[in-house]
Amino acid sequence: MKVKKLEQSARRNILVLLLFGLVISGLLGGLLYRNDINNRLDSVAVEQQRKIAQAEVLWGQNIGDIRNTIQILFRSPAFTYALASKTPPNSDLIKRIFTSFVESVDPLMQVRWLDENGIEKVRVDIKNGKVIVADENALQDKSSRYYVEQGMKAGDGKIYLSNVDLNVENGKIEEPFRPTIRATIKTGPTHGLHTGLLVLNYDVGGLLEVIRSFDSDRVNLQLIDTDGYWL
Repeated sequence: MKVKKLEQSARRNILVLLLFGLVISGLLGGLLYRNDINNRLDSVAVEQQRKIAQAEVLWGQNIGDIRNTIQILFRSPAFTYALASKTPPNSDLIKRIFTSFVESVDPLMQVRWLDENGIEKVRVDIKNGKVIVADENALQDKSSRYYVEQGMKAGDGKIYLSNVDLNVENGKIEEPFRPTIRATIKTGPTHGLHTGLLVLNYDVGGLLEVIRSFDSDRVNLQLIDTDGYWL
């Protein structure tokens, strides 16, 4: 009887030890798994932050370039002379200035000057590397476009940057699609100029493609505008 009791006790002890070992193994396995998951998540978070920082720097540089470019054109002596308020706007000179300018700035797709009523007076486009100076009958009324309204509300010499959206010509979205940012500066008597709006259209499709190239298996960057809409 004593031998049987000792055997039963030993079996119970062994079973308890086995159960205890399984519990400890489970706890250790869970801790190791959790630690591995945390390490992986930390790695993803670091990669995400790095990609976001790269995109922010690239975007900021390009926006800064857009601001600098329109300032250079606005302050150029030739443009100031051509738009001086003491004489009628010199459209021929403005066309030559815009032509030279659009040829020298790679992502620039259009340069315009609109009068105080939002009517295009001079427009120069570049398409497929070819410069196109718009004829008088091709000039459009852009007074209802939001960027014209916002640009006109700004003070003389103040820069306004539009949201990124698709380029619109003659009331229709241009195809193939061209993601566009418009930079404007209001011209006016503060600077001795005729009242109107200088408008530069930038094709940011290439910039968006570069940002898209930052994506990886673990990171997918998405852009939203200031109103919270996806770009």
